[in-house]
Amino acid sequence: MRKSLAFVLALCLLFVLAACAVPQEKEPATDEPTLPEATAEHAAPFDIAAYKAALSGWAEADPVTHVVNPAPHIADAFQPLKDYEGILPDEAVLAFSHFLDRASDGLPNYEAEKHPFLTLYGHSYFSDPDYPAVIKALEGKLSSGAALWLVLKMQAYGWEADIYEPDTDEGEMRLLIPFEHLLHLAKAWHTFELEYPEIAASEYAGYYGNNSAGWVDRCLDSGDDYGLSAEGKRLYAARQKAYMEEFLGNETNRKYTFYEDIYQFIHQ
Repeated sequence: MRKSLAFVLALCLLFVLAACAVPQEKEPATDEPTLPEATAEHAAPFDIAAYKAALSGWAEADPVTHVVNPAPHIADAFQPLKDYEGILPDEAVLAFSHFLDRASDGLPNYEAEKHPFLTLYGHSYFSDPDYPAVIKALEGKLSSGAALWLVLKMQAYGWEADIYEPDTDEGEMRLLIPFEHLLHLAKAWHTFELEYPEIAASEYAGYYGNNSAGWVDRCLDSGDDYGLSAEGKRLYAARQKAYMEEFLGNETNRKYTFYEDIYQFIHQ
């Protein structure tokens, strides 16, 4: 009797163990997969309209003094770019660049150290945008087009005076950009316009030397309005002709749309 009972108990135990070993049926898959919590949330899109409206307000004249001085608002203007996670819209970067240009325009160079992203390059009485600092501060947030835009903006200030003489009106030195540098910028912007036509067609393309046409116009300038002495004008014309002849003598420069303009200017 005891053996029979033991046999029955053992048999029951085998059935229990077998049932436990059978794989449990999985829950049927739902139509919408569940994303991990870290990737389920996306950064909100940059509100470019609100940003440009704020920049416009900061760049307006003071209602009391009627003075336009955007410089005190540079940090406020940069904060949305700093806070944004991901690659910034090109238009936001260009809008800040334009705001920075306006902030430095007419601001004495001794005021530059009071504001972020302004500096003194030593070329004039006025301050300049510190584009190297902007590029560094926006590292990892710039598209290739916006990054190159800022590099070209930076290059506009990287020159040594070609011609200078005392400015009798203000007591400052009159410094002129070398023609070689003017032609370099004209070529660089021309290449940019071909590679990034949408950025080049932006509303900011016509300001502060943001296109090849503006730099070409400076190359073709006669210099009559610079207040140069007779000797200064002679030196200006001689250097202008030398750089233009060098440009025309290089066959690879025929690809630039302004090649013919320079040819006509020098052979008129």
